[in-house]
Amino acid sequence: MQLLRALWEIDGVNDYVLFTSGRSRALPSDFLSLCDSVTSSRTGRIERIHLGVPNKVLNPLFRLPGHSIGQMLGDPDLVFHPNISLARLPVEAPYIVTVHDLSFVRHPEFFSRKRQLWHRLAGIRTQIKGAAGVIAVSQSTKDDVVELYGADEQMIQVIYSGISDSFQPRSRTTRVIDAVVRAAYQLPDRYMLSVGTIDPRKNPFALIEAFEALKQGPSGGNKSPWAGRDANFADVKLVMVGPKAWTTDDRFTRRISESIAGDDIIVTGEVPSDHRPSLYRLATVFAYPSFFEGFGFPPLEAMACGTPVISSFGSSLPEAVGDAALMVDPYRVDELVAAMREVLVSAKLRKTLVQKGKVQAARFLWDDCARITLDLFGSVAQKPSNYPQKTIDVAGKQDIQL
Repeated sequence: MQLLRALWEIDGVNDYVLFTSGRSRALPSDFLSLCDSVTSSRTGRIERIHLGVPNKVLNPLFRLPGHSIGQMLGDPDLVFHPNISLARLPVEAPYIVTVHDLSFVRHPEFFSRKRQLWHRLAGIRTQIKGAAGVIAVSQSTKDDVVELYGADEQMIQVIYSGISDSFQPRSRTTRVIDAVVRAAYQLPDRYMLSVGTIDPRKNPFALIEAFEALKQGPSGGNKSPWAGRDANFADVKLVMVGPKAWTTDDRFTRRISESIAGDDIIVTGEVPSDHRPSLYRLATVFAYPSFFEGFGFPPLEAMACGTPVISSFGSSLPEAVGDAALMVDPYRVDELVAAMREVLVSAKLRKTLVQKGKVQAARFLWDDCARITLDLFGSVAQKPSNYPQKTIDVAGKQDIQL
């Protein structure tokens, strides 16, 4: 949605047809508000088309007589897929597809059999090969697309996403909402924060193990590695924000309940989007030991909010965080513990990371993303990017995740 908002701010003349599908007809209220708010200020029209059927039904449906998706969409000049989709629209117009990451190829062990089957059925190699243009959200993702699918690197353009303006450092204007959020989640003065879907790829178990080691301190020669107790971090808690990905097993819940530091771990689940900036701002340090990322929004959001960041150095994360984070090997819990200690103890290091982080996060703007994307639209459609009344179909899932 952020990309659409930025696109429509610089492109007021082209027509956009927003195609979604799914059993539910309910679209996010903020998305609907955005569409309504910009319609009156544009020469070009914005049309929404929704089919109340699952994506997996669309492919055979579109091949039935009398079900021309091209005519339904107004025979667009260009189709833009903001993500790989199971439903491939049988439209003769050229299309652009965005690849966010190929973690399901690099690390299939992190995905359920159902999800692995979904990716196979999506025919990703075919989608990439048939595209008139491919957007990769990082150089790391582009390299993966070239290596794993044999794609022509000249067809792939790296376009970084932006960071929302809602992620800002603490100030007088944020004081009230920050206080409300602190009270709502009973946040202490010092806490380490983790944000993201709680699944194996994000490495939550290493984070918990490192936090336990931080709280317990050196063993002091005792047989048990947890025999000590480090008074320097007695007040520090770990706050884990995000939905759990495992709906059929309780590994994560059991790990928390059995943890020797369980009383100091707060699991919030999914939180309202307007609470997340405050959760970042109030945190003492943000930790992100993920095994694999296509881009890496959370570390940059934390930086934009003025919070020092610890990040793993795999996949795209070095591109995202630059030299503004303390980087660790996601497979080395001892490195994560050492980084936690260093950031919590050293006020000088925290100040340096905060200053560098703000500069780094400011490099990722939705305006830049939209401008480069619109230029790509124009080049693929073989028309100038400001060509009047060009129809652009934005095809995506029903939740419009852009």
